[in-house]
Amino acid sequence: MLHQSTTSSKAPAHNVGLQLRGWSARMQACWNLFSSHCPQALQENWSVADYGCGTQELAQLIPKNWVYAGYDQLDRGQATAPLDLSRDWPEHQTPDLGVMLGVLEYLPNNHEVLAKLIAGSRYSLFSCNGSFSPLRVLREGWCWSRPSPRQIRHIIRNCGAQLLAHQPWRQGCGLWLCQHPNPA
Repeated sequence: MLHQSTTSSKAPAHNVGLQLRGWSARMQACWNLFSSHCPQALQENWSVADYGCGTQELAQLIPKNWVYAGYDQLDRGQATAPLDLSRDWPEHQTPDLGVMLGVLEYLPNNHEVLAKLIAGSRYSLFSCNGSFSPLRVLREGWCWSRPSPRQIRHIIRNCGAQLLAHQPWRQGCGLWLCQHPNPA
């Protein structure tokens, strides 16, 4: 397992109810986006860091020869390293693929965390929910300041990475796949 970090004892918010039913399909869509743009990776030995791994659905999709490290704010047992991304970031880690799905919306420092993900991974795959009504933001427990697609593109450029694919969803949401030539 990669570097473990301290966590807070209680998550401020997390996906519940109907939202959880869609995660298998959403994870499959993310994996399809990655594998269609990086088919050579499926034949190689890669490491993947899954930030906000939840029930580790990604671990079921990756090739068997890949090394998987799951991180989550909630303690989910031995297979997951506890990590509160609003305060910590794993040290001395440069995964081939860094994945962050359904996490940025909850972090007050989401711009900073996104930059760390992009700059610290050879490839990064992430989602971000954009402009929703204030009621939805409150109901979901999201932070008010979430990066817009324009801001995400700016962060990607500032990190020295290249945008390989963007699959837009509704209302400023979407999946993003980046490549960084020299991850930190």
